Amino acid sequence: MAVPAFLLPDNLGTSDEEEKNEDRHGDTAAGDAAKEDAAKEDGGLKDAEKEEETTEEDDGVDDNNSGDDCSEAEIHDAAVEFGGDMDNTIDDLYGVDFIPPLPGAPDGWKPPGPPNGWEYNPGKGVPTEDEIDNPGKWNLYSFAPKIDRSTKMYKGHFTPANAMVVPKDENGERKVGNWKFYYTGWQPDEFDNKTFVRGEARYKNLKPESRKGCLDVDILRKHGLTKDRMTNDALFFYQLLFPIVDPKNSGVDGDVRMPYFTTAAVYTNVYAATSGAGAGMGHSWETVSAPELVRWTACPIRNGAMDGRPSTLPSRWMKGDARFDPFIYDAMSYTRWKLIKRFFKMNNNLTDVKKKGDDGYDPCRKYDLIYKVLVHNMNYVSKRADLDVTVDESTWGFGGYSGDCGQRLLNKPVSRGE
Repeated sequence: MAVPAFLLPDNLGTSDEEEKNEDRHGDTAAGDAAKEDAAKEDGGLKDAEKEEETTEEDDGVDDNNSGDDCSEAEIHDAAVEFGGDMDNTIDDLYGVDFIPPLPGAPDGWKPPGPPNGWEYNPGKGVPTEDEIDNPGKWNLYSFAPKIDRSTKMYKGHFTPANAMVVPKDENGERKVGNWKFYYTGWQPDEFDNKTFVRGEARYKNLKPESRKGCLDVDILRKHGLTKDRMTNDALFFYQLLFPIVDPKNSGVDGDVRMPYFTTAAVYTNVYAATSGAGAGMGHSWETVSAPELVRWTACPIRNGAMDGRPSTLPSRWMKGDARFDPFIYDAMSYTRWKLIKRFFKMNNNLTDVKKKGDDGYDPCRKYDLIYKVLVHNMNYVSKRADLDVTVDESTWGFGGYSGDCGQRLLNKPVSRGE
């Protein structure tokens, strides 16, 4: 599979053999001409960008950027706050509006579009471009006609996602039930401007400053956050939320975070001891420590960053396997990892003796430690929380014991454990 050039390191060049192959399979003259055209286009884009930058400097506009250009947060904020008309458009070849340049795009990037020289040629029984119901002015390369295979009759124009335009009703509105469709943009009326608001949030300003949250800079600095850690130390942020050392012993004044790894290590060792581990039967059990639980947790996290399949995790320890990973291999042995997994615990069964029906019974006591720690510690490092939250549910195959917490979600790809 070809890898996009912008994903390759700068020091990776093209080999002599690859250049020969390119010359062998391509037209050199045509290739040089294409390169000259591309260079002209790139030059035009760069000149336009320089002109735009000069204009901004001359106007003395302060856009309140944090200095972290094109960060995920800034791109999101720019998207929800954009309220101007989209005057900048690609030429008719692409037929879609955009705001150049696309934040985060590599140099020379162009929006996808039809091949050079492509033209819309309707077949028999297919409407011409002027006859198509296309209120959104979508390009006809992607908004394409579909022909019924059996009848050979024209069914309509559809997007790649198999969506078609909602036709107008007798009142000239495009409606499905109580839902109206606006292909050229929705504009609020007086009722909408008074009704569909939340605080200062309203049309064209969905995320005003008053609804934005932020982390507590003083707390982060107190825990040792530096510019280098900000860019190169992911574990620093992880241990802020899931402390490796008990916060009581962190040495930071006012550290009221909930402990995680030290607590989980105690619960795991207690459960192992009460389950007969270390009694001379089976694998020898050695007390697990908080640092070892960090490495144990890191193994599936790293595996998830590679392909995310639980079934491939064992192959990370197999040196003869193409999926072998030296970092997981050096973290701990596969036997040790499985043994810790067998006894890993987030509660103490010796103290959690209440049963269903008893006062104070908590059906989530065996599982909710990690969630309690995450929420409590996230609040600790936050100065102000966002006032808007988006939540979605996730399901996955689970065949273990879940007690009163186990539920089925019908009409899902995985409705219960497999």
